[in-house]
Amino acid sequence: MNWFLVDGLNNIPPYIATKPNWKPPCANRNRRKRSSTDGSNIFVIGNDACHGPSTTKEYCNGPLPDGRSFKVKSFVCTDYGCTETVYSQPIKTAPNMTAAFVGGAVSAVVVLVLVVLVVFLMRRRQAAHGPVKLTEFPAFVEKMHRDSDLLFADAYKHIKEPRPKHPCTVAKSQNCRAKNRYTYSIPYDHSRVKLGPSDNVGGSDYINANYVPGYTSPRAYIATQGPMQATFDDFWRMVWEQNVDTIVMLTKLVENGRIKCDKYWPDVYKPKYYGDLVVSVTSESNLSDYTLRIFEIKLKGERRSVRQFAYLKWPDMGCPEFPEMLLEFLETVKDHNKRQRGTRHKASMVVHCSAGVGRTGTFIVVDHLLQHIRHHDDVDVYKLVLDMKNHRCNMVQTEDQFIFIHECLKACITSDRNYEEVEEHMYEQLTIMGRQHLQC
Repeated sequence: MNWFLVDGLNNIPPYIATKPNWKPPCANRNRRKRSSTDGSNIFVIGNDACHGPSTTKEYCNGPLPDGRSFKVKSFVCTDYGCTETVYSQPIKTAPNMTAAFVGGAVSAVVVLVLVVLVVFLMRRRQAAHGPVKLTEFPAFVEKMHRDSDLLFADAYKHIKEPRPKHPCTVAKSQNCRAKNRYTYSIPYDHSRVKLGPSDNVGGSDYINANYVPGYTSPRAYIATQGPMQATFDDFWRMVWEQNVDTIVMLTKLVENGRIKCDKYWPDVYKPKYYGDLVVSVTSESNLSDYTLRIFEIKLKGERRSVRQFAYLKWPDMGCPEFPEMLLEFLETVKDHNKRQRGTRHKASMVVHCSAGVGRTGTFIVVDHLLQHIRHHDDVDVYKLVLDMKNHRCNMVQTEDQFIFIHECLKACITSDRNYEEVEEHMYEQLTIMGRQHLQC
């Protein structure tokens, strides 16, 4: 076995390092006159370079691998026979530091790149959310739009990822599952609206709706799904029990050939019973962007008036064409609420689309923010959306809706128009319609 046969092996078997029939030179054959150092011979194992045109495969005292341990034994042969020594103690070759140096340098570069990348991502994430001065908000939105909305995409990704792990036990129960329009949009137990239960009827206190906090009240809004045939009675019972005077509807009954919400109100001047409640439509006005209906609800001699604002310009999973369209609609709704404060204690506003999460969540966030900026000089859209998702799942359903919220706020900040002032003829129309209703 020679060096060529063992070169490159992980487990190196014993091999002969010397030439065949190698004889060490003897400088002095007179043993009596030779000192302990005279005539000595030094043989260095692994001292030859074994690659080249002059190299044969018969023999080479080739180099030993770096950082490996070897044992050596000697054979001595004379005309009378051979003898051998025992193996020596392990002898270790020096390690090759080139790989260590290269590896260390590469590791340092990798660590440096990772540090730079982490810092970049942290800065990008910080740039995408956190309080922003109102004076800097328009520039902030433009920055978020750069590189095909890269920062918006990054921010919304981090909003979508941490799904709150609040239980939805009641919504998933056998008695209540049929009352959910969609399986992905069900209310959390801790924030769901509870109806007055009916005797011996399982799930009678359930409706797919959650309280959502606003700027001034922890129950400013009730976010709910578009009512279904099987939930009409529950919906109107919720409106009555929660003393609601405003319903905001953000979906059409049918969109793209699919039913998004069932018609939960009767035709004009044709009262209809929903459970124990009698609901009638006393007025209906079809305006350019929305329909305004005035409902009268009666129960055992008590009568209440409820207005429904049905917005017509909001496509499913999308946004209105221009932010100003929603801002004007929203301020019309808010003006009605302000005028009602003197006649009834402040109640929750019912907001629904189809699932009650995408368009509903976007509307609520914009309304909340418009109230916030009247009293603060900074705003944090990211935090508000993230907080709201703890009250109802999947609120603000798409990245486009998240961007649209920013565009609405930007439009409000940069516009010369005061969105608290809605067109005067609308005020007069609401007042006239209210008087006509009272005279009926």
